Amino acid sequence: MRHSLITFFAIFGLLGITTSQAQIDAGVRTGVFISNIDHRGNTEVIDQVSSSMISEQLGVFGEYTLSPSWTIKTGATYVKKGTVLSYDESIGVGGFDIPVGIRAKYQSEHIDIPLTAQYYFGYNDTKYFVSAGGGYSLATGASIRPQATALFGFNLPEISIPTDDINTSIYYGTIGVGISHPVGPGKIIGEVGYQNSFESVIPNTIIDLDMKNKGYSVGIGYAMSF
Repeated sequence: MRHSLITFFAIFGLLGITTSQAQIDAGVRTGVFISNIDHRGNTEVIDQVSSSMISEQLGVFGEYTLSPSWTIKTGATYVKKGTVLSYDESIGVGGFDIPVGIRAKYQSEHIDIPLTAQYYFGYNDTKYFVSAGGGYSLATGASIRPQATALFGFNLPEISIPTDDINTSIYYGTIGVGISHPVGPGKIIGEVGYQNSFESVIPNTIIDLDMKNKGYSVGIGYAMSF
């Protein structure tokens, strides 16, 4: 893992050298990330009770122009990833059905560092693009937020998960599409992407449980050229 990380950041250095004379766009972006866990192994019960989690994301990015059609993009984005587990049941009391259940949101906080190639096409000022690449995700913390239901919902104490119990260094692949249009001194960018991790969030290989982060992102940003 250490050698892979060194190789990953060495690519950034090479890109900085080879594109030193190219146009550089820098900007900020925000949006939402719709995440879930890709379950593999003995996870039939988890599959039945899990659903997607929606969180905000905020980041900065830099885009290096290699040619009129090709760019390389990187940056850093803060995002929460996870899943929502819920189980509901009804209990008959005095001829009435009383809903009871439990809901737990597992979420981990990440700093994502993507590295993608983007191909632009289009006419006039409006440009469309497709992107593909990968990235490194650093988990900075994780927690479980339980909530119980018995007629009314009430929150239970949050459970913090030590970083030693999760995989804090995860690589992922990503693809996306987007559009950009000049506005003022820069350009506004809208994009939709999909991300899937290559590694499980649980580092324990003794348990037959492979849980990988995945999700869709919808974002908007603004960039200026330097």
